[in-house]
Amino acid sequence: MARRKTRWGMALTEKLTLVLGPAQVGNPVAPLRPATVDEAGRDSALRTEFRRVVAPDGSVHLEQVHIEP
Repeated sequence: MARRKTRWGMALTEKLTLVLGPAQVGNPVAPLRPATVDEAGRDSALRTEFRRVVAPDGSVHLEQVHIEP
């Protein structure tokens, strides 16, 4: 059987599929299950007790928010 000529883009895609696996069809950032009550509590605590700060060099870190009583 004669070998079919493959364009370089398709050949590259086929080789990457061997390494990376098939393409993802669903939403990759969607949660696989709903968050539990405990997880939701931790998430809300993180969002209220810390704030996200971006440094001039582009790095990101969390800074604790001081709440005055």
